[in-house]
Amino acid sequence: MYIHASYIHANELFQEDGIFPNQSAEYVRTLNRNASTDADAAFYNPASLAFLPKGLYIMFSNQTLHKKRTHVMDYYAIEADFTLNLGNIDNPIQPTTNSSAYTNRPTGSLESDNNYFTDITAPAIPNINIVYRDQFKGHEYVVFYSLDIIQAAPDVTFPRSLAVIDYGNIAVGEVSAKLDVLGTTPGPITDYTYESNVAIRTEYFIGNTIGASYRIIEMLSASLGFRFIYGMRRQTINVKNATILHENQTDPFSLLPEENLFINNSDWDIDTEYSGFGYGIIAGIHWQPVKRLDIGLRYEYYFPMILTKKTNKFEVPAIIEETGMLNIFKDGKANPDFNGGTGYSAGNGEKGFKGTYPQSVSVGIAYGVFNWLKAIASGDIYLRQQVDLDGREKDFGIAYRAGGALEFLLNNDIRLSAGYSYYNPGIKNEKRDEVDPLLISHTIGTGFGFKVNNELDLNMGTFYTIYQKATVNEVIHTLSTINVLGGAITGTADTTHYVKKELAEETFVIAFGATYRYDFKTTPKE
Repeated sequence: MYIHASYIHANELFQEDGIFPNQSAEYVRTLNRNASTDADAAFYNPASLAFLPKGLYIMFSNQTLHKKRTHVMDYYAIEADFTLNLGNIDNPIQPTTNSSAYTNRPTGSLESDNNYFTDITAPAIPNINIVYRDQFKGHEYVVFYSLDIIQAAPDVTFPRSLAVIDYGNIAVGEVSAKLDVLGTTPGPITDYTYESNVAIRTEYFIGNTIGASYRIIEMLSASLGFRFIYGMRRQTINVKNATILHENQTDPFSLLPEENLFINNSDWDIDTEYSGFGYGIIAGIHWQPVKRLDIGLRYEYYFPMILTKKTNKFEVPAIIEETGMLNIFKDGKANPDFNGGTGYSAGNGEKGFKGTYPQSVSVGIAYGVFNWLKAIASGDIYLRQQVDLDGREKDFGIAYRAGGALEFLLNNDIRLSAGYSYYNPGIKNEKRDEVDPLLISHTIGTGFGFKVNNELDLNMGTFYTIYQKATVNEVIHTLSTINVLGGAITGTADTTHYVKKELAEETFVIAFGATYRYDFKTTPKE
């Protein structure tokens, strides 16, 4: 019996969360920097750099990140309508095989030790800002450069694989278990096993931003910057000896070869990478109507970013390749060796992949309430649905981030801070997946800044992100081609699969930063 089941949906080949907001130790301890008047304003509020004292500023910071993501899957029912040349067979909704029969698939809850998970520790996520502030003929100006890891996924490993991969394998067995042709049904699934099942994702996007700021009048400045982005990513999926066994392994008429009495999905070996360049324009305004009040406004626009794919390996069961839902891992080149020399059945995929960042508008306010207390607020809006991402933009609405912080100035040299940030990534709940859940989050941060002397400032901070757990109910329709006895019996299976996933995540970051300022101590140029 041959079944072509169009069931598996591939995870994105791109981290959809956008540019990381945490690009300095000062951000980590306050979570609100859109009104910054320090050197990290090169990233958050570049127009304000024109208000800095004259000199050369070099800021370096490094973050250590720990993140854990967990998810679980309940593939709880299937409804099938079979149309054969012998007639029509209707099957009502039925529960799938009890999960306890799956010998080594993760089946625990989100809180258990037996779930799908990834546990990531990235010891070094550095960035640097260089700012030069001077005067020329009485005009105050700044040039700046910012080097940032704006997006990263450092060897993100799912050692127990992903629910979507297990679902794909099991769905083939579930469809076949519901079909009875001449008494050859293999019966309910009793075991789903594999020798190994691992997915690994690595991704780095590096931003290089250059620009200038100019003080138009005493209380107002403006900036313009250009960001050059280099991005690379690699996704591997390896499944070894995935096997589905059924309760009734019989063939009363001896019509089927023995290997057709169970489904052995054999090996998966996917290795796809991409790389490419992107460009953006960043414009800003900073207004200081009174000495203690700073208001920053920033707008970012990104040109279309087309990334080039390269498929290093693509070995999957032919029955799964034919669905076309793994075409995202193909780079447009034919593979005549696939499936014993027959080549791809679902096409060769596309060489290009769209990964453009959305436009965004950011605003920040900082007000010195007292000599010892500063209140800070920030907000960001991301127009995610306004970007051409080959249809993925339809999965989003507007994303936004908002928060506030308090900074306590204990004396001229030491300041303590505490901040909060809320983030809604704008994705529709049903479009969340286990690789990029994009959960709504609440982040709290704290830390301190210490002025060593007139040339050196140090900052340390930490934040913890609490994510709202999400439940995603998927109703997946598939159409399978049936071919039994060399074409003697043919037909289709119009099937509906019912799957529930639960997603959870937590993140902890600690950061250290240092800013060095060199004052040239020269008279203004005339």
